[in-house]
Amino acid sequence: MTLHCSNPYTWGVGYFRDGQPLFKVYRPKPLRGPVPQACPLSGVVMHDGHHAGGMTASKYRVSTNLADLPTPASATAFFAVEKVLTRLRDGKGPTGLRHCSARRTAWARILRIVSQMAQGNQVMLTNIDRFLDQLGDEARAIAMQHFRAEIDVETKCDATPVTIADRAIERRLRETISSRYPAHTLVGEEEGGRIADGVTWVIDPIDGTKSFVAGLPLFGTLVAMLEDRRPVCGMIEVPAMRERWIGVANRTSCNGEPCAVSGCMHLRDARLCSTDPRMFSGEIERTFMRLAREVRVTRFGTDCYGYAMLASGHVDLVIEDGLQVHDVMAVVPVIHGAGGIITTWSGGPIDETFEGNIIAAATQSLHDEACRWLGQP
Repeated sequence: MTLHCSNPYTWGVGYFRDGQPLFKVYRPKPLRGPVPQACPLSGVVMHDGHHAGGMTASKYRVSTNLADLPTPASATAFFAVEKVLTRLRDGKGPTGLRHCSARRTAWARILRIVSQMAQGNQVMLTNIDRFLDQLGDEARAIAMQHFRAEIDVETKCDATPVTIADRAIERRLRETISSRYPAHTLVGEEEGGRIADGVTWVIDPIDGTKSFVAGLPLFGTLVAMLEDRRPVCGMIEVPAMRERWIGVANRTSCNGEPCAVSGCMHLRDARLCSTDPRMFSGEIERTFMRLAREVRVTRFGTDCYGYAMLASGHVDLVIEDGLQVHDVMAVVPVIHGAGGIITTWSGGPIDETFEGNIIAAATQSLHDEACRWLGQP
């Protein structure tokens, strides 16, 4: 598609799929000054329209269907566009909308936003489900080739185990992602890397390697896609259970079927999961164990499967500590898409700077109660 404006009357920013507008921002007044020339852009259209006589310059219109936006960046760009228009509408700056140069400046900013979206680092959300399914299939095939087989187990410098399956899965997923999105940044538990601006993929090839080498089926592969350092898409693939959770665009599915968290509101009714009580220490350990005695059910040894069960409504609360970035990035979109809450113990977002602790809960009320027990506001 192209960036196009064929006349100086009504024009604006539109996002199109299959020829249909997903949203558009347009102004029904002639634009004074030079009209931008057509130039090729991917997935973005500037469209022309008809002069709307009698309307004032302040009558900017915004129409949107955010659920159908084609890329994670487009939602960001929409709100940036909306912010520009709102500031102009409210007369911010020395002249506001009454000055045509202010209008041209605003539209120049919008064009820059749109141009940034069209770079090779953007991913179509309409295709990401299928791509994550592909990654899940590849991870499952390799994992099940080695699961409950005679394999060597090495101990890394951080005292955690690693196997040929961990390395093979990460290598395959890196190759698959790089072949499709060569400009994207890759981060993995085994081969490292650093989260960057733009699009970053974070891979945990086997979350729960201890379960894997013990023949327990609750291990999984985690893949997250981050945009500007924040997780926007995630997959929890559990090969031995033949189950896969995908969270994209504020919706989560398990094996293709929509899923949602429970409505549990209070600790006394909650089903709590955590990977290992030994991940807590000192006073936090004692506090956690007191909290665990308050809930209805407590289960350990779940690794990523506890978060998956939370997203499907079978678990209500997951509390953990000592986690790394690759342990958590994929579960954030899965929990959010299922309607749950996931933060640090202090209520902050899960990002590359988080301190390793996490609370995931079915409801805000349950989350807040758990935070209070852990001594957080």
